[in-house]
Amino acid sequence: MSAAEARASSSDRDLLANKVQRLFWFHSIDLGNGIITPGTKSPTTHELERAVFFDPVELTGRSVIDIGAWNGIYSFEAKRRGAARVLATDHLVWNHPRLRGREAFDLARSALDVDVEVKDIDVHELTPDNVGTFDVVLFLGVFYHLLEPLPRCDRSPSLRARC
Repeated sequence: MSAAEARASSSDRDLLANKVQRLFWFHSIDLGNGIITPGTKSPTTHELERAVFFDPVELTGRSVIDIGAWNGIYSFEAKRRGAARVLATDHLVWNHPRLRGREAFDLARSALDVDVEVKDIDVHELTPDNVGTFDVVLFLGVFYHLLEPLPRCDRSPSLRARC
């Protein structure tokens, strides 16, 4: 690497690190080059959760929807584990003026250069017509926020078989 390339690389890293520090992070995501987002959940917790959520499931070639993706760590992990299609959805966190969740998600997705689809949609709007159908549904950190979660599952054909 030339000196000019090293300076440009260092400058890009510093720019990314500064952007990361300006946002609120729930997930601790390793963006590479020594940059880990300062999430409220530790990298160790995420490592354990990834093993519990993903190790029992073969994702290669499958489709995954991550409902309530927030910063996207599990969407990105599904893609890393070979999912053919991953759709990350959220609404409240992504549109919250203080949390700026969509901005954080987009920054992480760009830094990781991962092909994850995105849809800003409320959980009550999820239907096969709006999002399609999926082999694997991640409904992490959302279920317990719903006032009536089981009737919600009844009304959504996308979720019915998995609730």
